[in-house]
Amino acid sequence: MRLMIRLLGMAVVLLLAAACSTSGDHPRHSPASSKSPPSSAAGGQPATAGAAAQPQEFRGKDPLDFYRPPKPMPAVPHGTLLRFERTRLTVSGGTVWKIMYASKSLSGKRIAVTGIVLVPAGKPPAGGWKLVSAAHGTTGVADDCAPSRGDVALPAGQRTPYPISLLNKDYGAFAEAGYLRSGYVVSLTDYEGLGTPGIHPYLVGQSEARSVLDAARAARQLPAVPVQRRFAIWGYSQGGHAAAWANDVAATWTPELHLVGTVAGGPVSEMTLVANTLATTKMAPSLFFMIIAGYAAAYPQLHPSDVLTPAGLAMLKRFETHCSAAHSAALTKTPMSAFVKPGFTSDTAWQRALSESNPGQPGRPKVLSPLLILHSDVDETVPAFLSDTMFKRMCRLGWHAERRVYHNGKTHVGEVPDALVDGLHWINDRMAGKQAPTNCPTS
Repeated sequence: MRLMIRLLGMAVVLLLAAACSTSGDHPRHSPASSKSPPSSAAGGQPATAGAAAQPQEFRGKDPLDFYRPPKPMPAVPHGTLLRFERTRLTVSGGTVWKIMYASKSLSGKRIAVTGIVLVPAGKPPAGGWKLVSAAHGTTGVADDCAPSRGDVALPAGQRTPYPISLLNKDYGAFAEAGYLRSGYVVSLTDYEGLGTPGIHPYLVGQSEARSVLDAARAARQLPAVPVQRRFAIWGYSQGGHAAAWANDVAATWTPELHLVGTVAGGPVSEMTLVANTLATTKMAPSLFFMIIAGYAAAYPQLHPSDVLTPAGLAMLKRFETHCSAAHSAALTKTPMSAFVKPGFTSDTAWQRALSESNPGQPGRPKVLSPLLILHSDVDETVPAFLSDTMFKRMCRLGWHAERRVYHNGKTHVGEVPDALVDGLHWINDRMAGKQAPTNCPTS
């Protein structure tokens, strides 16, 4: 019960860590080339309509122009690289690129998603670099919460509320942990709706999975950056949820790629329990509004007015508009009953949608790519019993999973360096063709 009371209580510092398709459409892999592709206009439009399907090198003066999708969105396969830019950001042992790529919303709408790609320095090995697609933790749901927008100045009076995120250049942690030295290109999605138009579908598994997997496709299309078809996934916190979901659907969403395995650190799961607890306690009200905003963005049948009071709707609008630390402070003095109608925990439509975003859904095709779950036993943000429930469900479904629990006294955020390093060792073994261990219960 004590763990329940603290469920996700400090989630404003969730760290770095996404409707499945069988269309089988594959983006064309751009060969290594020293030729510069067509440039894009400052407003983010393709240089010519005929070149819309080719990735455009961004040369606009306003950094925000990078996040404005082409109009109209080109009719290209999801995961197609639309735009890229070599950034001035630095990382030890590599270069940092910003990307925009095509994806699809849960409704099937063509959308643009942005992110960052880390490329190792030096000559690529024969066959190309290996690939890790990474999923970050909670930053918010508004455009200025996009992790890749670290080079975009915030409006006067605003500050970054989540100091432990890509907004604070934590992508460098992958370099420090040895990913670039080990020959990996690392793609880091912003997720749908962060930076680009729309509200981010926060903790909506299918949306997160698509963003993560399409980022892997897009990273393979950077000019002069040859990348193998083999890839792995790493995520933490919200990103652990995203990673587990991407592992579930990779075989059908990106069938031309070979997923060797997925690492999910401190993953959020059991969404009905999480949302219902947040709705009825004062643990982490910010997270509750992010969930409402995200699920309403993903599912048109869900109406915030059905579950929120007028005061709750006004607060929701604040989260959808700006990424501001002031939200948390404003919420601490008011009980959740002032924002949430009494019927939320029994609203069938909301409860069904939440339950459908638990990783490891019964009735789906069996997942063959192995999953490693990492969790601290004293995680004060995402209690370890959540991943234990998820793990046992996956084991009952016959999926190949391993769960490791750290007993070193480290907190949710403090455990991230271990999850990065241990995840890299595990991924290296999968890339080497070694059989992934499992500790699923035998009965």
